[in-house]
Amino acid sequence: MSALLVPALYAISGFCAFAALHHGLAVVQRRVSRIHLLFAVLALLIMAIILAKAGAYQAQTVETLITLRKWEISAVCLFFMLFPWFVAGYAGIRPHKFLIGLTVFWGLIFVVNLSLPYGTQYAGAPHLTYFDLPWGERVVDLRVLQPSIWHTIGLLGIFVIMAFGVHACRRCIGAGNAKGRARWAGRRACSSGPSCSTWGSTGSSSSSSI
Repeated sequence: MSALLVPALYAISGFCAFAALHHGLAVVQRRVSRIHLLFAVLALLIMAIILAKAGAYQAQTVETLITLRKWEISAVCLFFMLFPWFVAGYAGIRPHKFLIGLTVFWGLIFVVNLSLPYGTQYAGAPHLTYFDLPWGERVVDLRVLQPSIWHTIGLLGIFVIMAFGVHACRRCIGAGNAKGRARWAGRRACSSGPSCSTWGSTGSSSSSSI
């Protein structure tokens, strides 16, 4: 059996840690704006999401799986609490009521996730099942086959953030700053990917999201 997926996740988490350190130090040295500090925090949260997912792939018991998935979703909630503020700051827009509303929404999901026995992902106790990847690696199946209502509510929240991101991107395009648009598109893609795939890992997909 060739283990590739889990080591790759640990390697990616290392890149996230480096990005967080790099941007954090740049802010401390006052070489860049404070928006980079928010980016550093987002990178740390992505690292936490990836590490929790890597651990869940190797879970030995249902209890461990539930715990790691709750940690993962907690980090996702914190990510989406901060990500719209990063988008707004980078695009130079300030819809404060909207941003505060999103922060409260994801704060609620965060509390509910920690309070429910199976978190916001599962409607009931999940089963510990496995599947074999094409190269022979065997991992725990992380697909949510019976999602809870909070899972659906969270997806709606993600769609709202995606729509806001498109709006902010259009504002950047309207400003006519090509260099800024290129940086914006790259960082937005790197930041949002892992979190969206985490929440969207339902049974409709043929394999678990990474």
